[in-house]
Amino acid sequence: MKIKYVEHNFRQKSLKKIELVNSIIDEYEGRPLTLRQMFYQLVARGHIENNQKQYERLRDLVGDARYAGLIDWNAIEDKTRNHVGRYGKEKSPAEQISNVANYFCQSTWLRQPVYLEVWVEKDAMFDVVKRGCRPTGTPCFSCRGYCSASELWRAANHFINRNDCKERHIIYLGDHDAGGLQMPEYIAEKMKLFGAKVELHRIALTMEQIQKFNPPPSFTKEKDQRGEWYKKNFGEKCWELDALPPGYVEQLVDSAIRPYFDEKIYSEILALEAEQRRELQLVSDNYADVIAYLQS
Repeated sequence: MKIKYVEHNFRQKSLKKIELVNSIIDEYEGRPLTLRQMFYQLVARGHIENNQKQYERLRDLVGDARYAGLIDWNAIEDKTRNHVGRYGKEKSPAEQISNVANYFCQSTWLRQPVYLEVWVEKDAMFDVVKRGCRPTGTPCFSCRGYCSASELWRAANHFINRNDCKERHIIYLGDHDAGGLQMPEYIAEKMKLFGAKVELHRIALTMEQIQKFNPPPSFTKEKDQRGEWYKKNFGEKCWELDALPPGYVEQLVDSAIRPYFDEKIYSEILALEAEQRRELQLVSDNYADVIAYLQS
């Protein structure tokens, strides 16, 4: 939604860059981008240089253009801040039950022969990965860098307590840098320490994907042993997951899930959901009679 709040006189050069930004937004077909994703797309296409100064200029230009009504407010998202609270209009109990009926669902992995989750290193890519998980109802998790011991312990016990399956898997996506490459080993090590038998499968970012999409590089910042290990094996340049096209990432995630996913079991779960939603809606439609019966 484009809404004009202030007047702003842009130079012709700035207007052309705003047109470029909007053309990239159109290519994403309603998927919101982070500012960093937009920056990488402009760098990859040769419109701006890959440095902090250009990033800050883009940040300021996009901000001004949004206030001036030239860029859709929904097209750029901030993944670093969250707003929580109790919102909504007043509803009757019957309306609340009807609302529950609309969104009621069963775990699509409840009866699958294996249990699987998708983990992504960066919170900025979480919504993209989540869209790739949506067709199969696969759980996904944002690591936000190196996971804390507390979160890994919780996750390990979650896997351990799933006695309804023979195998447990994590599909992992991360940057091609020291942390992104070594983090799956770190996760696997902690899972083993906590007693969880989990197989990890790293599907991005790989050197093959880098060669295919030619994303703009960054430079490794780690000054510890991890950074030295990366430089020794891959050189000074590293690459961020954000630079991959989101549509490709969504398809990559979905394709990685499918070999573990039984469509027949999924159909059975959907049929069960439909019946249970119908029952909840029946309670909502006859709420007064149900309460009268229970109170009699």
